[in-house]
Amino acid sequence: MDSTRLHVKLGRFDSIRLLELTRSGPGDPIQGCLIQSRLDETPKYSALSYVWGDPSPSDPILHVNGSQFRIRKSLFQALDHLLSDVTTMAMWIDQICIDQENDAEREQQVKLMSRIFTQAQRVICWLGLHDKDSEYAFDLLHILVTNTPNPKASSDWERAANKLWTAGYLKDLSNMFDPTMVPFSAVAALANRPWFSML
Repeated sequence: MDSTRLHVKLGRFDSIRLLELTRSGPGDPIQGCLIQSRLDETPKYSALSYVWGDPSPSDPILHVNGSQFRIRKSLFQALDHLLSDVTTMAMWIDQICIDQENDAEREQQVKLMSRIFTQAQRVICWLGLHDKDSEYAFDLLHILVTNTPNPKASSDWERAANKLWTAGYLKDLSNMFDPTMVPFSAVAALANRPWFSML
């Protein structure tokens, strides 16, 4: 679709677009409406951090302001997941909220990105779809974080190791840091997802 029809010129240097998303229910089409707001006057919104991925002719289509707008597969997967539990959501998503065909606008919006993410009610980091190891990795990380408030204290690591052992993650505490152990290979697989390469 022609981006100029979708992206009405931003009114001020501190203006942004937000995408108001609606969906009747899981599996139903996702509809979007772009609204403009000054950054200091925005309604509550979430900012999405994700990896675009490569374009493909089979990329999904989102209906925005009554027009078709092709989005990358990774973004569609994120929106599909996020709108599985709620029917409406206001979001800032760079791929849609910035006119990607307007170099001057893109440059100005990049300058505002720090404020856009800081002022968001929440920032959602989309790492990709769930797989067999991702839940395992997050469980392990949760145990480590909640049991090592002071990572320099050996007693915290002992408590974390005992929790991992009690939860069945470790058969033998002597192999706690063996990178071939399933819990740690799951964390390594999670850390190798493309999102982390943006850091």
